[in-house]
Amino acid sequence: MALIILGLDGMNEELLELCKESMPYLYSLRDRSFHATLKGVNPYLSGSSWTSIFTGKSIGKHGFVANCFYDKEGELQLVKEEDITEEFFYETIEKANNKMFLMDLPFSRSTKIKGDIVRNIFDASTVQGTCKPASLKSKFPSINDYINTKWKAKSILGALEHMDQTVINNQKILKEVMLHNKKTKEYDLLFFQFAVIDWIQHKVLLDLIAKKNSAETKIAKKTLTRIDNIIKWMIEEIQSEDDFMLFSDHGSSIFDGVLHINCLLKQNGYLIEKTTVQDKDGNSKAIKYKKTEIFFDYLVKKIKEYGPLHNLSKKWYRLIRGYLPYDPVNKKGLKIDRNLTKAVAELKHVPIIKLLEENKEQREKTKEEIKKIIETELDLRCYNTEDYYSVSDPKKIETLHRRFGHILIEIIDKYDFDNVITDKTIIHKKAQFHDSKAFFLAYTKNNDPEKTEIGKRITGEMCDIAPTVLDYFSIPNNLDGKNLNVFNRTYNQVRPKRNPTERIFKKLKI
Repeated sequence: MALIILGLDGMNEELLELCKESMPYLYSLRDRSFHATLKGVNPYLSGSSWTSIFTGKSIGKHGFVANCFYDKEGELQLVKEEDITEEFFYETIEKANNKMFLMDLPFSRSTKIKGDIVRNIFDASTVQGTCKPASLKSKFPSINDYINTKWKAKSILGALEHMDQTVINNQKILKEVMLHNKKTKEYDLLFFQFAVIDWIQHKVLLDLIAKKNSAETKIAKKTLTRIDNIIKWMIEEIQSEDDFMLFSDHGSSIFDGVLHINCLLKQNGYLIEKTTVQDKDGNSKAIKYKKTEIFFDYLVKKIKEYGPLHNLSKKWYRLIRGYLPYDPVNKKGLKIDRNLTKAVAELKHVPIIKLLEENKEQREKTKEEIKKIIETELDLRCYNTEDYYSVSDPKKIETLHRRFGHILIEIIDKYDFDNVITDKTIIHKKAQFHDSKAFFLAYTKNNDPEKTEIGKRITGEMCDIAPTVLDYFSIPNNLDGKNLNVFNRTYNQVRPKRNPTERIFKKLKI
């Protein structure tokens, strides 16, 4: 008996409805499986989402708000794996003496897992090699052609072709491992992941909605069909005693516009752009920016402020950025005067404002002033970050404030959030980014159609996935989420406990 999981980064029911002709099998499978649109976490980023999936805990418990943060010196720092103290569900499963195969799991901790794992690009241990153990390449030769890198193409079409090739190469690993397990029953949990659905939507969702028949949409649909065929193959290959689960970490939406919150902070005097720096003697002197920097800063600001031009610029950016004197989009940080600035939104797509004032009493006063301005002028609700994430530990609150900020804006699915400093607070344009609607599906051949509600739409949240998986393996837990009860017959069965030496004896034919 094995649980087979397929993660599809960015998959959602809106895309399935939009591209049902390209994904007919998944479209029909949904209607004969337990399925749901799970409520995601805020902000809708892959790092925070996958961590909530893996831990079964809310952001307030695991603390992974965003992939990175700015320290006191304004330097960008990555969140490290040791910052997450909550146990991942596959670590718990391994401790219960079950063997796993994991492929391309984002933000995973391969250093804490015995194996077998094919590493994701976000795994800090990727530099140690593609897989763990290294002998896995001999066991499954298709791993030699594994792709876990994002595209390096200079055009959208080139990027989409890279995505398609990623699916072609990585499906070979999936099939090789599943056929191996069909014969040997070696693994109790098989977990594969494909990130390309998220990437595709970042590139061509607007064109897909507009039903454009371009070279880009054609290859995107071809890749979606390729993934659909993989799902069909997996369902056809699983044994009667096996179960299948498919889910994503977030969805993807077209928003009403982009919220440039630093513009509002600047207009109200809470954010001051840097005009001077201190020399080695502590004296202030005016900053002398290069003419190219001044020009491109002005150009980027105007492009950001004009929606149609901004959308057009995305198509050409990868092609021309190699000829620019510096990267005008992925800058290291904002040019703000930290001595005078009271509040700043530092991270793109993270709707959290950080207060820079040292005096606690004054900081609380500023916080309430800014919340009132946002709720009045933008008609958006604001929360204290520790209240929104239900954090009560003073040390965790201090870390949350220091790394990410004090005020969370509930933008819901209305705006994308940008930290760029422009002269317009809201840019009304079609803006594509992640949303809070994650796709979930569970299928089992063991379900009796007369006793279970096949095709039933269920309700749940992202934190429900981990307890559902742990309950499948009859492992007690006290996670934030609940059991989704999608494998009812399986839960009533007593899973045989494996002897640690059982596989060794089997291999040696003893």
